[in-house]
Amino acid sequence: MLGLAEFLHGLKLRLKAPEKRALTYLILSLDENCPEQQIAYAAEQRVWLGCAYADQIIALNDGLNAEHRLCCAEAAKRYGVVFCAANEVTRFLP
Repeated sequence: MLGLAEFLHGLKLRLKAPEKRALTYLILSLDENCPEQQIAYAAEQRVWLGCAYADQIIALNDGLNAEHRLCCAEAAKRYGVVFCAANEVTRFLP
């Protein structure tokens, strides 16, 4: 049902304003349970689904230990994901 509702909402937006398109952002709140894989999964979804998934992915590094933070920074760089603290998110939004 949720997928159908999302589809209908997208269809309604395309009919009302076909020339306009809003930018979409996915905010990942990473946790200690395999945060690198969370980044990789989100990046793969963007590859498969394109801009329908998200125009930009932002991963938050709050609450991660130093080891995970380093691994996540490397993963974010590899996949083209923004990796920042929660208080820095507004720097990456238009």
